[in-house]
Order: sequence, then structure tokens, then C-alpha cells
Amino acid sequence: MSTPRLFASRDPDDPSRADLDRETARHMRARRLGIGDTLEAILGPGEAFRATVESITATGARLQLGQPLAPPAADPSHARVLLVALAEPSRLEFVVEKATELGATEIVFFRGARSQAARLLATRLARFTRIARSACEQCGRTALPVVRWAADLNTALTQLPAGIPLLGFSPTAESHGPLRPQEDAALVIGPEGGLTPDELQTLCERGAKLLSLGPRILRVETAALAALARLG
Repeated sequence: MSTPRLFASRDPDDPSRADLDRETARHMRARRLGIGDTLEAILGPGEAFRATVESITATGARLQLGQPLAPPAADPSHARVLLVALAEPSRLEFVVEKATELGATEIVFFRGARSQAARLLATRLARFTRIARSACEQCGRTALPVVRWAADLNTALTQLPAGIPLLGFSPTAESHGPLRPQEDAALVIGPEGGLTPDELQTLCERGAKLLSLGPRILRVETAALAALARLG
């Protein structure tokens, strides 16, 4: 059985120890870990340690840090920003979990012109962040993706890193050309019903390359993960 991996916070007064918060300690107990058991403590991007459970309290758990671990190959080596139009929450939860496993470095939800939902509540966004954290623990990452929301497509595009290649996915696009896995990229996925002509025009004006994922009409979550998978 693989060693459990959990996010922890280093004790600022004792660098040889780290703490699990209440929720993470609950997950630890659910995996039948107790005092004296070992796990991998993730302290931040590229920073993980072999650790031993030292104590458990009602508010969390304390770890004794041991040998540092090599930076995992699972951490993304290129920027992968996924912009996804708002859809039914359970579908978006699936997107967050699987996009994290596929190497997304940032997941931005926006209100598309054809989105039924008007906004993403703070409580829902917090849940998405917890899902991303759990997915990182499962798949071997130490670098958490940023999960946030933007009011509309224009706002989401304005907040992208300068110069990042922009890819828009639409069933009406003609190109099925190959993508280059070694490049940074921002990927835009529309809502049920797709991006509107105005939104596609906005993407073109920003220099986006429009691509098709094939002849079938895909659900939001399917399109988002298929696009990420094409980038490797």
C-alpha cells in the first residue's frame, strides 16, 4: 500500500515539526493512521518530507519531520491555465479533481454568455479548493493549482499571464491540429451550448487559436479534460 500524502503546515517556531489542520487530521484517522505511523507531509511546492505522527488532538495533529523527499515528477513543468464556463456544480467538481490530476496549474471558472449560473459562491469555491488539494495528495503533486472565478470571459482573459498562448475550443472550429506539450497554454472551454460568436470573436481578437475536439458535442467536463489531455 502506498504511503499516505497529506498537506501540512511547518511550525514557525520548530522547523523540525509540522501540523495537520482539523480536516486533514480527520482524513488521516479515516486512513487508520495513529501515533507512530508514517506519512508524507507536503509543505509546499517541491517541498515534502517523510514524517511521523507525534500527537493527535481535537483540533489536528502534530508531525515530526524526517528525511526530505525529492521533488516529485508529478508537479507541472509548464503553465496550464484552464478557463471553464460555469455549469452544474457537480460537473465542475469533477473538472477540478481531474484537471488537477492532469496538470492544471490554474482553474478559472467564468460566466459565459450561455451559462445558466450567474456566479460562483465563495462556499463553492472553497469546496473546489479542497477538492484540488485532495487530488494533489492522491496524484503525487506538491503544487496546488489556483482555483478562482471571473465575472465573464473578458475578465478571465485580462487576468491571464502576459504572453501565454491562448487556445479556444469550439465544435465550429475547423482545426484539429496537434498541440505542443512543451508549451505553456491557456485553454478556454465554453458552457453547454458552446461559446457565442461574440465570445469566439473576442478570443480571435486576443490572438487565440481556435480548435475542435472532434465531430461530437461534448459536455463541459468532457471537453475540459479532453483539451488538457491533448496537451499531455
